[in-house]
Amino acid sequence: MMNMHPFIRHTAIEFRAGVREKSLLLMNYLFPMIFFVLMAALMGGINPLFKETMIPAMIVFAVMCSYLLAMPSSMVAARESGLYRSYRINGVPSWAGMAAPVLANAAHMVLVSAIITVAGVLVFGGQAPKDWPRFALGWFGLVGAMAGAGLLVSVVATSTRAATLLAQLIYIPSIVLGGLMTPPDVLPSALSRVAAIFPATHAMRVFRGGEGWWLSALALAVSAAAAMWISLVLYEWDPKNERPSRRKILALAPLLPFLATMFM
Repeated sequence: MMNMHPFIRHTAIEFRAGVREKSLLLMNYLFPMIFFVLMAALMGGINPLFKETMIPAMIVFAVMCSYLLAMPSSMVAARESGLYRSYRINGVPSWAGMAAPVLANAAHMVLVSAIITVAGVLVFGGQAPKDWPRFALGWFGLVGAMAGAGLLVSVVATSTRAATLLAQLIYIPSIVLGGLMTPPDVLPSALSRVAAIFPATHAMRVFRGGEGWWLSALALAVSAAAAMWISLVLYEWDPKNERPSRRKILALAPLLPFLATMFM
């Protein structure tokens, strides 16, 4: 049985790194908060309806910044530096090396989400969540799915540059098509179907509520579980220990729950 004290210590180190390292501090806190203030001030005046979804939209944006823009590059850099190789030598299981940054980033997102929620209501006149249990369910589903996507990018990417490019393939379309800035019903039907493959779209559906939100919540949960399991299958301790590249096609499997919602 694994001694949990080193794991807890490792998670605490990862949490402190998210504040001390400039790049991680930027993506975990500064960039999401600056974007939140700008969007709340500008979009709130241009489109009053934006205030109804401002809080969940900015939380989705912050979580994507943390798990897609910050975590994958950090994990790939750690693998390239030989840090994960030292984990293996010292008997640290692969799941522990992956879980520590996920949990540390989740702690950061709790703080950021709380700040956005309080400031959104008190400062910018945003609409507070009406159904807190559903809001919490949406938050956990969002974090799980984005963490899974970030882990997959981390294990598939062969360099930090590749990790950044792969993450952008999820990040940019999610902002444009995920319903963060505009209601999903203004999109053409073809783009609405494309938007269904991104976790951000389903997280916003859960946050908004309405008919069928539970289907999006289920898709987020199944995709998160599949992504984390496949990340363990594809996990590499050392960049020199290359497994057959065809195995990386498994990284597309977590899209299946989202694709299923396109026809339901």
